[in-house]
Amino acid sequence: MRAAADAQLVPRLNALKKYPPYRLVLKSAGAGLGWQPLEWQALAP
Repeated sequence: MRAAADAQLVPRLNALKKYPPYRLVLKSAGAGLGWQPLEWQALAP
């Protein structure tokens, strides 16, 4: 398992470091089950 993480996960995480940070937020608090609208928000550096 460790070898797979070193070979697959670590390089992908290192590649993600090159992108600016974002967070995923619900656009509105829905009152039910089902699809909810989402919005990506950039975080301050």
